Amino acid sequence: MRRRPFLLLPLLLLFGCASSGRRGDVFRCKPMADKSAAVPAGVLSPRPRGAGELIGTVDLDLPLLVEIAFENSPDTRRTWQLAKAAAAQRRGALCAFLPSVTVTGSATRQRIDNPLQLNGEPLYVTVLGTPSLKLTQVLFTFGATRAAAAAAGQNLAAARLQYGRSLQTLLYRVQVAYFSLDSALATLDVREANLRDAMELQNLEEIRTQAGLSNRQNLCQARAGVLRAQGQLEAALADVERARSSLAEVVGVRISSAFRVVRSQLPEGIEALDGDVEEMVARALSVRQDLKAAHAQWQAARSWEWAARGNLAPQLIVSGEGFMGDYRGWGRSRTFSATVGLNWDIVGECDKIFQLQERRAQRRVARENLRAAELQAAREVWTQYFAYRSAHRQLLSGRALLEVARESFSAAEIAYRSGLCGFLDLLSAQTALAGARESLVAAENAFSSALAALACAIGGLESGG
Repeated sequence: MRRRPFLLLPLLLLFGCASSGRRGDVFRCKPMADKSAAVPAGVLSPRPRGAGELIGTVDLDLPLLVEIAFENSPDTRRTWQLAKAAAAQRRGALCAFLPSVTVTGSATRQRIDNPLQLNGEPLYVTVLGTPSLKLTQVLFTFGATRAAAAAAGQNLAAARLQYGRSLQTLLYRVQVAYFSLDSALATLDVREANLRDAMELQNLEEIRTQAGLSNRQNLCQARAGVLRAQGQLEAALADVERARSSLAEVVGVRISSAFRVVRSQLPEGIEALDGDVEEMVARALSVRQDLKAAHAQWQAARSWEWAARGNLAPQLIVSGEGFMGDYRGWGRSRTFSATVGLNWDIVGECDKIFQLQERRAQRRVARENLRAAELQAAREVWTQYFAYRSAHRQLLSGRALLEVARESFSAAEIAYRSGLCGFLDLLSAQTALAGARESLVAAENAFSSALAALACAIGGLESGG
């Protein structure tokens, strides 16, 4: 069967292998010695750029596929723009601490009718360039402005964390799609091997039938086996193209004949990850970025509630205004004024009361969303851990089964040529060998996908060496 160098673990260590022995960590991480298996520098880019120039020039391995996905996937671009929008909202909230400054200027001509003048002619006064400056500052809002700014900051933190989690989720999706394509290619190799075995069996039966050592029924069964193997081979070809197009979609590029992928490989000896599942659950609850984002959203909802509570109180406002006028032919004048007062919209308090109730309900909803996310994370880690353990055992069983099936088929072929067993025994051994090959392919795909799912559920794996 195939021998595959392990390309999965370096990408799974992408999430959280920076520590070197902190207490409470389930695993530890040591620097990777194999530079060919290291993650490219662009994978950890903080923002998507959009490239994919490597497609069509080289065969893409898993690290390169992840890098291209980070740059081209619509999911990462969408979450990045949401983070930028949250940053703009926070800057807008901070603008509430700045004073309001208004500068005006005008030129007017006035007509004044003076009945005291004997001639009764009107008086015309021209006022040129009358700039005025007005500055207004809200001094005290009972914490409403500060709470609104804090809520905007928490929303920004949540958006950044969600962007980071989207990268982890995208990494998992790329891995699953990549392993599905690799499994489809492995299945294609298995179907080709099954077809070769079926054709060899058919040739053997033709020779034995011509020599009078077999019968027509055995030859027909051998030919039927070849036809079945050909049909399964065609189905495997269609599965390969389906998996290849799915991988291209996840990566964020259009499928074409230039989209070529390198096969992955697993080593012969694979040891199961050792760790306590309850510690894994605790680690996930402390490091997963989507849980941190849910907590930040809950904090933002609390701040919005405090802001709505502060809006019920009056506002202390101070303002100053300066005016300078130039009266042509009459002289200049300067006017300055300062005002300190309270602004309290008594009629609008009814709407603010309902707004406070709405914010309080939203805060409670955010709290329940956080609890639901924590429960879901614990369930995912628990489920994926035991799924990984089962997949590891199935992988070992599948490899052992393949060796037994090969020996059985070889022994049955020798016995059949020697006349010690019948054709049905040989056909049964060949069918068992074909099934063992496909079972091992499915077990390898399940193992790789289960390990990727466990890393995504925890929020990062760290491995001890």
